Order: sequence, then C-alpha cells, then structure tokens
Amino acid sequence: MTSIHWFTKGVYIVFKRVLGLLPFILFSLPSYADNLDKVQQALEKKLQAAREATSNKRFYNEGGKCLDIGGNPNEAGTNVQIWDCNDAPNQKWRLEGGKLINEAGKCLDAGGDVKKAGTNAQIWGCNDAPNQQWRLEGGRLVNAGGKCLDVGGDINKVGTNVQIWDCNDAPNQKWHW
Repeated sequence: MTSIHWFTKGVYIVFKRVLGLLPFILFSLPSYADNLDKVQQALEKKLQAAREATSNKRFYNEGGKCLDIGGNPNEAGTNVQIWDCNDAPNQKWRLEGGKLINEAGKCLDAGGDVKKAGTNAQIWGCNDAPNQQWRLEGGRLVNAGGKCLDVGGDINKVGTNVQIWDCNDAPNQKWHW
C-alpha cells in the first residue's frame, strides 16, 4: 500500500492507494472524527432499537399462559403466577442488564435462596443481588444459582404459582418471548 502523508493548516492528511485498484483515497483526522461520530450515532440507534425490541414484551409458557404479576405490580413481594395473556401492565417485561423488569420498574426476584428448588418468584425493587439475575438459555430463564423459572403445577391453569426449580426440559420451564 502506498501512502503520502501531508500536514497543512493544522490538519494531518493521508493519501493512500489501496491494493493498486483504487485511486488515492483521502483520509484526514477531522474525517476520522466525523466517521467516529457517525459510528457512535449508529450504535446508539441500534442500542435504542434493541431496548425497544426487549421492552414491554410478554413471556408465555408452553401452555400459552403469560408470566403475570398476581396483584399490585408496584408492591415489593407481590407473587408471580401464570395467567391468560392480555395487554395489562402486569404482563409486560423487559430484559435489561440481566434483570427481568416489569412495566412498573420492579424486578423478577427469586425471593430467598437462589439455589433452593421451590423458592417462590416475586417482584421486588431492583438491585444487584443474585436473586434478580436471569439469562435466557435454550428457552429457559435461568437464575444466578443455576435454577430455572418454573411453573409449579399445571401449565394451562390460570393462577398457577411460579417458582424456581432444578432445570430440566419439561414444558413448565419453557418460556417464549
């Protein structure tokens, strides 16, 4: 690659010939800065689109029932259950920073021991505790303790409690977004 470097009027300019196929291409520090601004703007747009794509979504199980807050979505300790899917705010979630956050800004929380099967799922004020860390893995929501979000009974019955349990391939641990 041939290049010519030139400094004039406070601007550093580089002329480059790439692979002998193209005429000289002009590069300058200000153009690099402009390009960086454009790249940053494009990345910010993609990040915003990703946030919107994961916002206000419903998680539904193999029985077609949705992850639902069984009471006041603003109150810490409110139980999580499955219910017929609807457009109510108690079924809208976003996955952000490893947390599953409801429309009211509360987090899905394994209330207690993150490694104990049968621990109840609830909502709580968001924090950095392991009982609020979740990841999607093969259609399952897995917590920091390696347990899966689990429908603790009939996956077709409204009001069935949600808990954490040892991960398996049973339909009561499969969630769709």
